[in-house]
Amino acid sequence: MEFKMAVLFVSMCSLVAQGFSPVQGNTKVVQAVLGGSVDLECDINAGSNDSVLMVAWYKNDVSVYSYDVKHPDAHWKHRTLDGRSFFMTGSDPATLSVSEITDADGGEYRCRVDFKKSPTRNTKYLLEVIVPPEKPVIYSEEGLEVSKVAGPYEEGQRVALTCMVRGGRPKPVVKWWRGPVLEDTSDEVTTGPTAKSNQLVIDSVDRSHLMSDLTCQASNNNISQPVSTSVKLNIFLKPLKVEILGNQNPLSADRTYKLECQSIGSRPAAKITWWLNTKQLTNHTQSTSPDGNITYSSLTYTARIEDHNQTLTCRADNPRVKSGVEEDQIKLNIFYIPKISLEYGTGLNPADIEEGDDVYFQCRIESNPPAYKVIWKHNGVPIQHNAKNGMILSNQERFSNLALQSLNRTQSGNYSCFASNVEGDGESNILQLKIMYKPVCKPDQKRVYGVARGEKAEISCEVAAYPAPDNFKWSFNNSASETILVPEERFNKEKHARSPHRNILKYTPVTEMDYGTLICTATNVAGTQIEPCVYLIIAAGKPDPPLNCTTSNHSTQTFDVYCIEGFDGGQTQSFTAEVFEMFAEYLERNVTANRFPILVEGLSPGAQYKVVVYAVNSKGKSEEIHMEAFTAKVAEKQMGPPVSFTLTPMMIILIVLTSLTLIVAGVILSALRLQTGSGPHSLQRPGVLSLKDKANVPLRGGDSYTECDEKNPDVIPSKDPEYQLVKCSEESNYNNAATLPKNSNVITRNGDVFHSPDQQDVTYAELYLTRSSTDLLRKEDTPPTLYAQIDNCKKSPSVREIVTVRTPLMSNGQESCV
Repeated sequence: MEFKMAVLFVSMCSLVAQGFSPVQGNTKVVQAVLGGSVDLECDINAGSNDSVLMVAWYKNDVSVYSYDVKHPDAHWKHRTLDGRSFFMTGSDPATLSVSEITDADGGEYRCRVDFKKSPTRNTKYLLEVIVPPEKPVIYSEEGLEVSKVAGPYEEGQRVALTCMVRGGRPKPVVKWWRGPVLEDTSDEVTTGPTAKSNQLVIDSVDRSHLMSDLTCQASNNNISQPVSTSVKLNIFLKPLKVEILGNQNPLSADRTYKLECQSIGSRPAAKITWWLNTKQLTNHTQSTSPDGNITYSSLTYTARIEDHNQTLTCRADNPRVKSGVEEDQIKLNIFYIPKISLEYGTGLNPADIEEGDDVYFQCRIESNPPAYKVIWKHNGVPIQHNAKNGMILSNQERFSNLALQSLNRTQSGNYSCFASNVEGDGESNILQLKIMYKPVCKPDQKRVYGVARGEKAEISCEVAAYPAPDNFKWSFNNSASETILVPEERFNKEKHARSPHRNILKYTPVTEMDYGTLICTATNVAGTQIEPCVYLIIAAGKPDPPLNCTTSNHSTQTFDVYCIEGFDGGQTQSFTAEVFEMFAEYLERNVTANRFPILVEGLSPGAQYKVVVYAVNSKGKSEEIHMEAFTAKVAEKQMGPPVSFTLTPMMIILIVLTSLTLIVAGVILSALRLQTGSGPHSLQRPGVLSLKDKANVPLRGGDSYTECDEKNPDVIPSKDPEYQLVKCSEESNYNNAATLPKNSNVITRNGDVFHSPDQQDVTYAELYLTRSSTDLLRKEDTPPTLYAQIDNCKKSPSVREIVTVRTPLMSNGQESCV
């Protein structure tokens, strides 16, 4: 017996030493977790002829619980199990439940059941109490305890976390989990006898590890939950992507834009900066999405021409991460209005250009997009390519050239070029082309001066020249002498102070020989004037009457009087229109003007008027021109509906027959006239002659009527049936040809003829047209009259009618009027 007990004791010690190795034989091994509970079963079922008397529980052969069947309520418990144990007989099998297991509860338990008849039954258990390990503790690589969050670590950095577990019987198994995934089971025993550890190593963390749960778990049984500690992995991430948003359309210069850029995936949020090449831009704002994953930046940018083709960079930087910079770049495409510079061709001296030279211009065009149109202008007027006239245009991608060949002075002025693209029109600088040319006489100057003897006249000579003339020379010519220079003692020659292109000669005629032609010649660097300016000095006289007077623009209260100005007699003239009521013969209006047309206002509607027009200068007034005029009637209101007219078939037949009859009659009359019309014309009244017939009527003296043409040859035949006739005096010493005497002293210059001052003044007859057929008769007491000659000797050409007119101031000059 002692030997068996010794063997049992040695076996128990061996189990304790080996961490609860299974008990052999009929002893069942039961495990319970410290602080937990355990149920020990005991079979108390008796046979059919038997019954249970008592049940007793022993721990290590010491009674700890008993139950007497005769007294069901009599449960006896040892003090170590008091309050935490109970034997339940109602279950099958019966069970001894022990809660709040302590380490002292471990040991051998035996259930003894006594029956009335059957032998005692024993059931043995070996209760092993499992002590769970302590909560794991996680340490960083630096040996610091990590509680909730490990890190932060930079993206790509190595991470090493050590999990330390103390206590536990038997020794626990330590494992690392990443979420639901088992990461590491390679635990090891540490230097301490009661501790185990496991180190988790991640060689290069990436964004997949961000805020992931790393759990260290320790477990030494399958009954209770393992103990664990979890931490989150905090990682600093560099930007994943940077992008300048938008479709990158071209930008227009001098306009302001909002450019957007976003950075994705940086942790913490990236700092965004903008760069134009190497220059940092500052006018931008930044914002972050609620989850912190996206960072936005908005740049306010004003496009400039000089930024074209420059690189714009959006850079996202996470300073917490090494090499944590990402960027996006675009090449700026700036559209702008063409920038143009105009310059002379290579080797050209703009200060030394004369008529006949060639000039080249070059227009440099800087444009984006390229210009689709280039225009050259001269004094604001577009220049067209015309190689025949020496204007040659050629265009290249960035240049446009203009060549002017064989220059003349009219091509002087301002030159510029214009280029157009989708942004607008660009204009170049202006180059003023100055072409040196000899002086030429300016047009529209006063060429005839009427001056009385002893009267001082200022003769103005104005020329166009470049450069300005540096010398003027005056000479004089009359009919009795050759051209001579003006002597200093007779003429006062002064250079005009305000205009170097003008010279004024103060001239006073004293004798009749002082009337003639003054010649002005200017000289500049380019040379001497080729065709001088010619001025005629004549004796001042009354003005000639206006010519070809008509009325127009008739309204109810106004009409216009229009005439062609006649010769002003060498003096400044004005024009007067006197308006008389046709039948009352009183002056209705008197209007004076410096030029035609003359507006007559304030008249009565629907009236007829006589109009008298004449010219006036300081020497007197011209002959009067008489005409008729009228004002329009006031429109009357229509009191009834218009009468409708219906063209019936019978009326159409009558009209056709009548027309045919008239045509046949006309043909017969024409044939008869051809047979009888070959004889000479019978003498007719001039008022009913045709224009050609009038031109062939001979002039005659006595009481005959003579058509006197205007001294201006531009005669427009009147549409009225008759011309007005003037009865001319017979007391003329001239023949019917009405020519000047051959020995008359005349001055001829530039086609103008001037009568010698010593001749007797003459009065000129005027040929004019009027609305009325009433003859206008001259007074019988007028001085000898010089008649206008109608050349009836010269045969009229077949193409048009020619009327030649001679005046006292015209000798060889002949003009025509159609």
